[in-house]
Amino acid sequence: MRRFFSIFLFLLSTSGMCNIAHAAVPIKSYMEIKDGRHVIIKTFEASQEADPSLLKEKPFEQDGYSYTYYETAKEEIPFIEKKEESRTVTISTGENDVQLILEQLEPDIDYEADDGFAGTLHLDFASVKTEVEGYTTETFTLKDSITIMGLGNNDPSGIPKTTVKSGVTLKLKNIEWSVQEAETIDYISVPVKYKAVAHYSGSYSKQVPTGYISTAEYKGEVTISRIDKVMYTLTYIGTEILEPVDTSDGPQEKESPSKWLVVGIIICLAIIFCAITAFFIFYYNTFIYLKNADEYSQIAKRRIKWSNPVVDLSGLDISGKEVTVNVRKRIAKKLFGRHINTMADGNFSIRCLVDKQDSDFWYVVDIPGTLDRTVSEADTRPEEPGGPSTM
Repeated sequence: MRRFFSIFLFLLSTSGMCNIAHAAVPIKSYMEIKDGRHVIIKTFEASQEADPSLLKEKPFEQDGYSYTYYETAKEEIPFIEKKEESRTVTISTGENDVQLILEQLEPDIDYEADDGFAGTLHLDFASVKTEVEGYTTETFTLKDSITIMGLGNNDPSGIPKTTVKSGVTLKLKNIEWSVQEAETIDYISVPVKYKAVAHYSGSYSKQVPTGYISTAEYKGEVTISRIDKVMYTLTYIGTEILEPVDTSDGPQEKESPSKWLVVGIIICLAIIFCAITAFFIFYYNTFIYLKNADEYSQIAKRRIKWSNPVVDLSGLDISGKEVTVNVRKRIAKKLFGRHINTMADGNFSIRCLVDKQDSDFWYVVDIPGTLDRTVSEADTRPEEPGGPSTM
């Protein structure tokens, strides 16, 4: 009933607060434990004009704790507005050359408007259009030459005074005469035929473009980032309300259930830690096999320590037999390049170099009939993987 009443008061206070703080809307409210402290976190959604100081509450009580205001965190939630935009660019060129025009047009241009929209626009090649900027009248001179053969004399009156070329009438300007054929009379060379080259010249006018104007359209998506709403997160820190201590002989104050929960969690974590530690300390990593004919049988399990790698076979009935030792990959990798000392009854001792680290390490020990001597490293025979299967 007390918890229901606290929630009712919270909803009532926040509903009244929304009108004061420019329609701030409560989103969520929850309690959690941070760094061993009880905190209540309340989140509001408000407009940019909202005054966050009006959202703060006076100290309040809830579920046996007294909560006071600690801090307010503000988060602006942006809204990205998008739209398609275009822009027309005009350039002037002296020639109607597509390659020259495209060289003067940038493939992309930046867009930034007064309303805040910005982005990059891309050239629409299909939109490029070129028109004549204007015309001017220019005069041109046209020349031509005519060669006339077999003339009886070099009289200019026999040469045409005009000629037509490309629709333009040209006037005779000068004549070049030369003897085409001559006869000898009384030892004198007399011309009888002449060759004439008549030169004509004339002028004409026509309109030519003064330049070209090209227009191109750029298109693309532009955006603007606006603050859509503001989220305010208010944190309140709680202090436990202690009940008055009864000094009489009556029943003592009961422990808080939350304290027992913390104690239980600590005990569970301690048990899990001890179990994991015991597993890594006591689990077996070496297996001993005895070969009978073509079969292997497991006769013992051992654990090799990295600090002192020793396989103790004492107490096993292995005199005069062949023993195969399987060292698991996990410890073999750590012992790579080191020696494992194998010991048995009667001061029997051998050393074997670990030369594998990517798989299980196997080696064979031939146990003498009488275990009364110390055997050197040469008495061990490493064995490739593929021996007896591990149990």
